[in-house]
Amino acid sequence: MTTPSLKDVFTSEKFVSVTTASAAVGFVGVLPLLLLPFNTYRAHTPQTSMGLRAMVAASCGGLLANTCLHLLPECFDHLDRSSPKLVNSEQLRIGMWIFWGILSFFVLERLSEAIGHRNTLSCCSQSNEKHPVRSTLVYLNVLVNGLDNILHGAAIAASFCTSYKTGLLTTAAVITHEIPHELGDYAILVRSGVRWQDAFLLQVLTSSFCVIGAHLGLYMDLTSTSNVILPFTAGGFLYIALVSLLPDLLIPPTIRSSVSYVLICDVGAVLLGALSVALTLEAQWR
Repeated sequence: MTTPSLKDVFTSEKFVSVTTASAAVGFVGVLPLLLLPFNTYRAHTPQTSMGLRAMVAASCGGLLANTCLHLLPECFDHLDRSSPKLVNSEQLRIGMWIFWGILSFFVLERLSEAIGHRNTLSCCSQSNEKHPVRSTLVYLNVLVNGLDNILHGAAIAASFCTSYKTGLLTTAAVITHEIPHELGDYAILVRSGVRWQDAFLLQVLTSSFCVIGAHLGLYMDLTSTSNVILPFTAGGFLYIALVSLLPDLLIPPTIRSSVSYVLICDVGAVLLGALSVALTLEAQWR
């Protein structure tokens, strides 16, 4: 079997849809930065806090719905059931990659939090003076966020290679996560003393890595190694929804806010479910 080349990636029948979807994720991630004034992110206010938490709640619902109703069933739907041994082996492989997905996103988040915390300390130690941003920490922030976007791009590619419907649903789930995520990263850079123009360009740079990850996922599909991406993505999405996003919705612990966030979370899940039904009906009508 010959090794696929870059030309094979660019001529793949999924290339246009995968590239368009991953580029849309990158664009939507930075779109709010163009629409909202940069001063919004310089300080925590009740308005920005409520708005971000509402987006986080919708993102949490969308990610959980996509993972539990589509990604995980797709992972187990393609098992080789010719013998019990093969089924057990495949189930073990899927479970292992779900575990590695959870662990990998844990490491990414810890790195990101450490970078953001150190940036804040370095720039707020002298609050009345302009303190230069440590370039090494900025580069690390770009690296971590870029890697996160590469993984999202690879997940989108693997989903489109499984089915068009799964690809669109995964794209929608990633978009709902990327908006509050990119806003948070941008806020860290701006509050750390980075000029808002430079912070915006850095966010555009890291968002573009999503397209690179999508092309990497296409290449893995051509080499028949993309079967690891869906369970890895499922593990990552579970970690993001349950560990990164859900705890933010527990503060402040009031009944009113809890009910509001549960309803918004349900709305995010329902919207993704409605998109799934619409795609199913559209496929049946063809």
